[in-house]
Amino acid sequence: MYTIFKVIIFSIFTILSAYGVNGQTIPSENKIFGKVTDIKGEPLVGATISIEKSNRGTETDIEGNYSIKVSTIDTLVFNFVGMKTQKIKADKKEINVQMHQGVALKEVFGPPYQHSQIEKIDPTKTVGTKDIKNADNPKYNFNKNAKNSEYIIYVAELNSYDFNEEDLQFQEKFRIKYMPTLNPNIEYSEKYNKRTFKHLKKKFKKSWQSEIRKDAIGLENYLK
Repeated sequence: MYTIFKVIIFSIFTILSAYGVNGQTIPSENKIFGKVTDIKGEPLVGATISIEKSNRGTETDIEGNYSIKVSTIDTLVFNFVGMKTQKIKADKKEINVQMHQGVALKEVFGPPYQHSQIEKIDPTKTVGTKDIKNADNPKYNFNKNAKNSEYIIYVAELNSYDFNEEDLQFQEKFRIKYMPTLNPNIEYSEKYNKRTFKHLKKKFKKSWQSEIRKDAIGLENYLK
């Protein structure tokens, strides 16, 4: 009798493991991998792969490879500068993506709220060994971008580059680019943003503070 009872309990446990309490199947989590290339088959270094409607993501390595943990109901969003965004269901163990050149916004820094010109951007990036070595160094990366007058703010709730009107206006007015934070080390994004905030304060005083996205990493601590 006791043996039969144990069998029944085990069977119930097995069923509950496969289904939620409301009867819905619990999505399983798997690690998938793949390679991101351009139309010529060349690997794209630093392409971003994010999970739609989440803050989780990763980037491709020097050979264009990536891996990421996802559930079977997730959708992956592939982004690379100058390329068309692609969304793909995470329903395979291996997902290789070929990116195609698209049209991207390139800021024209003139009077406030001037409309951006639509211009094709060369997606080719030169990545040196020093850049790879300092990939997790916010000071190095900020200084490198600043030399090219490129100022970035990492935000928490940005899953693609589909900005609303307020976001576009802020980027043009203050010569800033919003970027999704895909680095799992939030401290990196916070330290990087702190340098961008200091740049904004030096150049624009406090006028930017009321217009910036409130999910900018580290903003609340900076304004204390």
